[in-house]
Amino acid sequence: MRQDVKDIVNICRAFYIIFHFLGFLLFLLTDNQAVSSTFSSIFFWGLKLLAGILFFIAGKNPGYITKIELKSCNELQDTDWKIPNQHFCEVCKILQPYRSRHCFDCEECISKFDHHCFWLGSCVGELNHFRFAFYLVLECFSLTWAVYFCFHGTNYTEIAFYVILGIICASFTMLTGGLGIFHVYLISIGATTWEIMRRKSISYLKPYPMNFQPFSKGFCQNWKDAITVREATLWALPRPLVVYPFNWFDNEYWSCC
Repeated sequence: MRQDVKDIVNICRAFYIIFHFLGFLLFLLTDNQAVSSTFSSIFFWGLKLLAGILFFIAGKNPGYITKIELKSCNELQDTDWKIPNQHFCEVCKILQPYRSRHCFDCEECISKFDHHCFWLGSCVGELNHFRFAFYLVLECFSLTWAVYFCFHGTNYTEIAFYVILGIICASFTMLTGGLGIFHVYLISIGATTWEIMRRKSISYLKPYPMNFQPFSKGFCQNWKDAITVREATLWALPRPLVVYPFNWFDNEYWSCC
């Protein structure tokens, strides 16, 4: 990883820690429901602790690709159609499997590349996509709860501090909530941010109709794979069909199972 990227990571983590520390002090030193002994208060702090842990581990091992046991994806393909060529990475000196991409921030090729997240200081890829989406959902819920505590049952002699904290929390709630919904959607359809944003320019997706996700195995299997995956997958491209039998349950936008 480049040094400038490491510096950004350290700044983001310092901001995360300082912001949460100051928010914790405000809740602790003033009269509000967040520090009561109620179930909602205990559940809130447990949820926030879990979200904080996930923030620091969500970026671990996104799916770095090495030369070990790496082979051409063409060996897994049906050979009776014109298969798109794989890209050779000049930096890592490997033939990249489909869905992988070299990240110049991490200086590694990433399996099922989604994007590089500067907050995590790592890429989001095949092995950590579920952890990343799970973190976003938990963070959104905990921040929403924090906004509620800021404006409900607080000591109004410190109202200015709560307004500032509430506005900051509300802003990050919208950010994490929007991203969380988007990544839950991506996992559900078996796609990545990179494939959605660069659909027209990715060579291995050109044989298929727009919005059709060739790697999707259906909603349930997509989630099972995202949760249980332990090693990078060598993806094979399905043979394009002459006519796609789209219907309400299986079409170019979703597949039920």
